[in-house]
Amino acid sequence: MPKTILHVAKWFPNPEDPQNGVFVEKHINSTAEDPHYIAFVDFAGPPIERKNGTIYGARVMSATAKFAVFVAKFNQLKPDLVHFHCFTPDIVPMAWWCKKDGTPYIHSEHWSGFLPDNLDKFSLHKRSLASWYFRSAERVLPVSSILAKGIKSISPKAKITVLPNIVDGKLDATIEKRPVKSFCVVADIHFSNKKQDLLLEVFKMLDRVKFEMHFYGGGPDLERLKKLASPMLNVYVHGRKTNAEILEALPQHHALILFSNYETFGITPLEARKAGLWAIMKPTFGAADYADEGCLMANNEVELVEQMEKAMAMPLPGPAAFEELSSESIGNRLNELYESLN
Repeated sequence: MPKTILHVAKWFPNPEDPQNGVFVEKHINSTAEDPHYIAFVDFAGPPIERKNGTIYGARVMSATAKFAVFVAKFNQLKPDLVHFHCFTPDIVPMAWWCKKDGTPYIHSEHWSGFLPDNLDKFSLHKRSLASWYFRSAERVLPVSSILAKGIKSISPKAKITVLPNIVDGKLDATIEKRPVKSFCVVADIHFSNKKQDLLLEVFKMLDRVKFEMHFYGGGPDLERLKKLASPMLNVYVHGRKTNAEILEALPQHHALILFSNYETFGITPLEARKAGLWAIMKPTFGAADYADEGCLMANNEVELVEQMEKAMAMPLPGPAAFEELSSESIGNRLNELYESLN
């Protein structure tokens, strides 16, 4: 008989932000038809009830309130195992409750805060909490090898297995291409990390009459991007879209660019490859472990310009499969792990 699993997440899609934690939702949904979950998400609205799940507007919730919600759900469901998604100090008391009850817990990690280059931003207190939390888990599942390296340095005794993100999408030959070749950028509009302002400047270096640039995403710098792009007739700022809308839009384009400062994984280049596009990214991203010949690597601005010009000069590379990153494959791995734990 399958075990009863309670998922606890800090990121999850919601009406205020349909892109929030899509990768977390996919992991959870891969494990069961109607998984049990609670999510504490950064918005201020009333709880959103779904079948077997509740999304809480955590912006106005204290750590004590979150703990009370967790304990009530735990006592109601009596799970065999708790699966936490993405670390926050608020879940440490929940993990303590699991240990006190004798219920095992595992943890999936997507957060860039645990990348090796970001660890110096942790306070000693938060580092100590994370170290205990990770080593007390039955298994820690970072989404990439580079993220695993950071977690291991904070908690050397943690039992770590890399479990990548799920990559959806496929080639849809019925979707028409743009009238001219186009680049697309799919990411939160956040200049300090995602670099849309830099990408716009790089695009200006190309023969722009031949190409278009399309930005998808919402975020704190959306209005600034609109203002920067407004004089350029071949630059389009589409705003926030759902993952389903992005997957439908991708086949219109010729190449996708992801050039952030860092990415724990970076799903969009692989989604672009499944749609048959060129994907331009950095070799330091977690998704680079799965790159194929349709992925072009750029470490700096000079290489980025070269790869953009190269992609536009070549025919499309055709779609990739990434069967090991499918929902079915990842879900099977998670369920096998659940069943292996006492």
